[in-house]
Amino acid sequence: MPSTVHSLTFTAPDGTRQGLTYVTGHELVKRREQLAQLIAYGADPIDAYCEAYGKVVTCDVDRRSFLNIVNVMLKDTAMKIRIQELRRPIQRKLARKWEYSLDRALEDCQQAYDVAYHDGDSKAMQSCIRLRAELTKLLSGDINVNHKHTVLDEETTEVLVALRDAVKRKKAAAAPASTPKVVNPEPEADPPHTIQIS
Repeated sequence: MPSTVHSLTFTAPDGTRQGLTYVTGHELVKRREQLAQLIAYGADPIDAYCEAYGKVVTCDVDRRSFLNIVNVMLKDTAMKIRIQELRRPIQRKLARKWEYSLDRALEDCQQAYDVAYHDGDSKAMQSCIRLRAELTKLLSGDINVNHKHTVLDEETTEVLVALRDAVKRKKAAAAPASTPKVVNPEPEADPPHTIQIS
């Protein structure tokens, strides 16, 4: 793979414009390139080393020595960069394959609605409308502030959780307060009758 030099201009924190150049497509020696490809595609580092360099593990000492050699090679910056370059297309392909986002779910819901509309199936149409509303959180009474993959920092999350709790308290306070009825389980006793005997 031919190496390419890229230029980048950015604004530093002090406000000055600075330039930076970086290289992609690092060329490695043939055996190191093969080792990088095998490791990038998920091979065990020792097995990849043996295949790239034509070595055979005969005992446990060989295995440890090959592991040390591979670890030293993997600490090399050019090797790290090349492995990341090789993994990038695979990661993008897997992300596209396994990612099922809200937009895609809404598209699938719309397709199901169109089919139900075409067939005149009112129950299926109603189900699609309900599903779409649930997906967009229109039918949900909950205010969900739990975030995934730490997109929000902890302080923002605490503020959102406090707001959610305040909304819950206001809803509870706005609910009609019913006055409990006091029921006396014991009827009042009749006053004692006094009998006079003469």
